Parts: sequence; C-alpha cells; structure tokens
Amino acid sequence: MRPHLEVSRAAGDFPPPGLRRPERAPLQRVATGVLAVCCVLACLAPAAPTAPAAPTAAGAISTASAGPQSPGRPPSPPTSVAIAPIAAAGTRPVPFSFRQLKGLPHELGRGDLLLTTAAMGAAALAVSPIDRKGVDWTARHAPLGRGAVDIGYQIGHRRTQAVAMAALALGGLALGEERVRDTGLLLLEAQLLSAGAGQGLKALVGRVRPDGSDDQSFPSGHAIAVWTAAEVLQRRHGWWIGAPAFAAAAYTGLSRVQGERHFPSDVLAGFALAHWIAAATTRSAEPAEPAPPHAALRWLPAPCPGEPGLALVRARF
Repeated sequence: MRPHLEVSRAAGDFPPPGLRRPERAPLQRVATGVLAVCCVLACLAPAAPTAPAAPTAAGAISTASAGPQSPGRPPSPPTSVAIAPIAAAGTRPVPFSFRQLKGLPHELGRGDLLLTTAAMGAAALAVSPIDRKGVDWTARHAPLGRGAVDIGYQIGHRRTQAVAMAALALGGLALGEERVRDTGLLLLEAQLLSAGAGQGLKALVGRVRPDGSDDQSFPSGHAIAVWTAAEVLQRRHGWWIGAPAFAAAAYTGLSRVQGERHFPSDVLAGFALAHWIAAATTRSAEPAEPAPPHAALRWLPAPCPGEPGLALVRARF
C-alpha cells in the first residue's frame, strides 16, 4: 500500500493522484453498500414476461378428411392428432451455459452493436486532443469531492466485482431464482472476456498514465469492469436497475480522471469496449426471437386415421 501524499499544487509539485489513503475502511463500506443494494435489486427484479404459446406451437395438428364417406353415415368430424410438443422460442429464459459462447462471434459482428460501439469509440477519439486539459481541470476542481478517487477505485476493483458476481449467483441459487443466478454467471463470463481484451490493449498500446506511474493507462480497466456490469444488469433486468448501475459506472470513470489515473479518452474507450463485449455476451445467452406465426405453417398429406383415403394436415414445426 502506497502512502497518500498531500502536496500543494501551488508549489508546483503534482502528487501521485489516485493513490489510496491509509484510512480506507469507511470508503470500502460505502462501495460494498452500493454493490449490496444493486444485488438486492437484482434479486427482487421481476422475471421477464412470458408469452403464451399458440396451440399449434405445441404440436397440435388438425386434419380435414379427403377420403370417401360410407353411405348412410354422417361425415366424420375433423380429427386432431397430437405430435411431439415443440416449445415456442422465447417463452422462458434459457438456462446459462458456457456452451452458448459458440454464438458470441456472430453477436460481436452484429451491425447495430458495431455501430453503437463505433460511436462510443469516436467519442473517445474526439476528446483525446483535450485529454491533458480534462485531467488537470478535474484534478484541480475535484467535481466529485475529495474522497471520490478512493470510492471509484473500490467500486471498479476486481475484488468488488467478484463479490457482486458471487452474491448474484449464490443468492439466486439460494432463492430459487434461476434468472438471477444466471445473471451472476453471465457477469463472470462477460467480465473475463472484457478484462482479457482490456489487458491485451494495455500491453499493445502502452500509454503512460497522467501521473506517470506506469504505461497501463489505455484503456481504463476500472471503466471496463463497471460498464460491463452495468450493461449486463440493464439487459437482463431492465432500466430500473440498469440506470443506477450506469450512474455508478459514470461516477467511477470520472473519479479515475479526477485522480489522474486515466485520461478521459481512456475511460470512454473502456466504456466502448465493455459495451461491445458485454452486449454480445448477453445476447448470445438469450433465447432467439420466435418466428412469425405464419412462417412455419405447412399443409401435408397424411393417412386419415380410421378411414380410407388421405387427410390434409396443417402443422407448425
């Protein structure tokens, strides 16, 4: 643990900002409390509404007799024949499985996701010319308060994120809430992927931090972690929990700039990378949208049960 140095900026010496203060226990409690509230909200989140399956989606087929009728006998009523039920897509959440990663490359290449990611990356590129001015202004005026650097550090720390993932997974398992449990596992998957991509970029770019401590500035790992969590929570449980999660992500990102640990473009690039990977990971684990009702209807000839002749069978597959 490095000491926190209090040096006057008027004297011309820039303290190594972003360093943790020795008295971290109260700030750790604040960060843990924020994450605990988010976990409780996720556990109380209502399940996604399920659409009632159409009768034909369960495999029911109707037949219209096409064979001859015996004289003096009333016409045979239409016959319904049951076939193996087929679950309608999108009627319930699909249990989490790491095997769903096979759909991740397809989701990463989706045009709408690439467009939003490119827009966020363009924002990072646009602010890069004023990176140093942004760092100096936030460090001088401290818009989030003097304790924001430590609070943001704790919120985005891997330890805090691991506690949140474990709380969701174990809490959902204990309460019998499969969707909450799967959210915790999905967070683990998304955090591993985004953190790996972020570390690779750090090694490739080698940008020096604003305080000159090392060359791991681009992109911001804390920004990646908090935005990944917010993205997954919003897509799984809606904006009522996603909004405070994104607010916590923005707070953490700004605190990293205020503490001179990252430039503004580092934070925005981290947000863009996290959005791309977390959104694709969440999409790959969600059930596919059901096909339009008319798309799978077929008329097929089949033997008429108990009668000579053929029947026209209308089925949905």
